[in-house]
Amino acid sequence: MTQIGVLNEHPIDGSRESVRWWVQNSLFFTCQLLFPDVVDEPHGEICRFLEDAGEPMQASDYRRLKTRAALTPRHKLLVGARKILKSSIKQGRLVQLGLQNSELRILDMLKTLENAKNDLSMVRAMLENAVLVWAFDDIIPSEDEKGQAWAWSKEFVCLRRKGNYPEPTFSAAGIGKNLTSRHYNVIFLDDIVVAVLAGMYAQEIRPSPRDNESAWGFHQTQLTGLLDEKPTHRGNPELLYPSQVLSLNNRWGTDDYVDRILKGDPLFEVMTVPIRWPGNDPVTQRRGKPVWPTGPYGTEEVLNRMEKGMSTYIWNTQYLCNPVDPAEMVFRQEDIQYYSLLPELKRIVGAMDLAFSLDKSACFTAAVVVGQDDRNNWYVLDAVRGHVDTEGQVNMFFGLVETWRPHAFAIENILAQDKLLDIIRKDMRFKLLAETGTAFFGVKPARGESKDQRIEALQPRFRNHTVFLHKRQTELIQELTRYRRKTASIRDLVDAFAYVPRLLNDNELRQHAFDSAGDSFEDGVTLAQIEREILEPDGHSLWAAYANAS
Repeated sequence: MTQIGVLNEHPIDGSRESVRWWVQNSLFFTCQLLFPDVVDEPHGEICRFLEDAGEPMQASDYRRLKTRAALTPRHKLLVGARKILKSSIKQGRLVQLGLQNSELRILDMLKTLENAKNDLSMVRAMLENAVLVWAFDDIIPSEDEKGQAWAWSKEFVCLRRKGNYPEPTFSAAGIGKNLTSRHYNVIFLDDIVVAVLAGMYAQEIRPSPRDNESAWGFHQTQLTGLLDEKPTHRGNPELLYPSQVLSLNNRWGTDDYVDRILKGDPLFEVMTVPIRWPGNDPVTQRRGKPVWPTGPYGTEEVLNRMEKGMSTYIWNTQYLCNPVDPAEMVFRQEDIQYYSLLPELKRIVGAMDLAFSLDKSACFTAAVVVGQDDRNNWYVLDAVRGHVDTEGQVNMFFGLVETWRPHAFAIENILAQDKLLDIIRKDMRFKLLAETGTAFFGVKPARGESKDQRIEALQPRFRNHTVFLHKRQTELIQELTRYRRKTASIRDLVDAFAYVPRLLNDNELRQHAFDSAGDSFEDGVTLAQIEREILEPDGHSLWAAYANAS
């Protein structure tokens, strides 16, 4: 094999030296060589994180000083969702390390020895890749040497090397294995705490506290002792790096093994890669979007189907990497009921929560319409939100009224928001409410009532399965399942929904029964004219008035 050309945008000049250089200096290249699905977003960033071995020391300085005092370990903790190839990239890093320096002693530790053996079998297969065998034939043993001169089993794999060590290049181990008198330059801890399968359908449940304690106990009492004190090189013999731990784990709770590392081991650098970027991600343009947009889980539709097909606990911990105390999970995925056909409804109401910013990171203007049947079940008929200006808010309101003809529609009117009610009443379309008999009024939180209290008052209805949504209402479903007590999250639709109980109250409806006598609407009047009339004498926009009131 003499010609490779360009491999996944990496220029290769066809020589063994070129391939060797790329493999030894780019984990991303190595992974693309081994795994065709690896792409820059998100795998490039993961590769760069895992291959960072810390600040090196000159070999000449180490030989002169005979000390590692100047070397600070840079351990890595990758908290990654399932199905983003994190274990594949880890296997690529194992291969790269062995080909950088076959004198390294590397431990691959998983929850059980059997899991670790399966993992090392994958690494062994990768070392038989035709390109790698061609480029590193001085390091990778020949077929005749495997299992003879050099270990080549499920548990131990050894590359050609000069040193004589009791440990091979790669060793597999379960977390409980006795490793007395063994020392390693790199230790991988891959999912050393895993779920328990329980029940008739082998559903995953939270690992036992004992498993977490066992993992953390190993971390505190044995891990440091297994690391060799002598620094080693990573392809360039003149640059030496301290021994390193790379931990790849997922979240299981607020006091799990990962949490213990975050709170108790400052030597670990942390990277978190969920399957969908959180709504408060520092990078504004990727908020709420799939982490792997070109992958099999790269669309909102696929992610939404996945979310609906599993418990809220597994989705939050294993896919969003966002553990929560079960007590904080107010609206569980399994408590959300769905309808396909609507029953006869005896009452329909709508509620709107206003926002006054077009910034994509700001709150949404949100509205929900809910129907009630004769058994007091609720059906969410519509749930819409958007970053819209005053005209968009007015159009949203009249669009919902025209579509659903509700018995009542309320808009939250705190601060300057009551001015929008005046704008709506003066709009020529307001006469539509006379035709539909829709009671229209503003609502405010009850005295002493917090937003969280109002929202969480909905929980018993969801737990009792008396609220039904349509599967297309994905934004509302996401807001509900991601809602946490006293935690910042997108909750605008949920906040509007929280006013629904008041709107379905007979006394509230009688108090606000439609009466157009006090309202004046006039054909041909524009929104701008209405705003000027209501907001004179300063002539500022409604949004400016809201900002000033805030």
